[in-house]
Amino acid sequence: MLSHVMAHGREGQVWITAQTHQNVAAVATLMNLSAVIISGGKRPCQELLDRAGEEGLPVFTTGHCSFETAGRLYNLLGQKA
Repeated sequence: MLSHVMAHGREGQVWITAQTHQNVAAVATLMNLSAVIISGGKRPCQELLDRAGEEGLPVFTTGHCSFETAGRLYNLLGQKA
């Protein structure tokens, strides 16, 4: 998953993931992503939060699965994504 984001992520995108370890913040920062949304009701580890805080990377959580989260964001953006 991390390598997929590194290969296909683009600056400014939001990453929806179920991963909760600190490498998520490292990859998101490397790729200049706008934010990370952790799905499935999972909670990020403290190391991820610490790294994200240092980098100014917003991290959000949701109880919805990644698919549902993506669909809700799509609808919220008026289907312009």
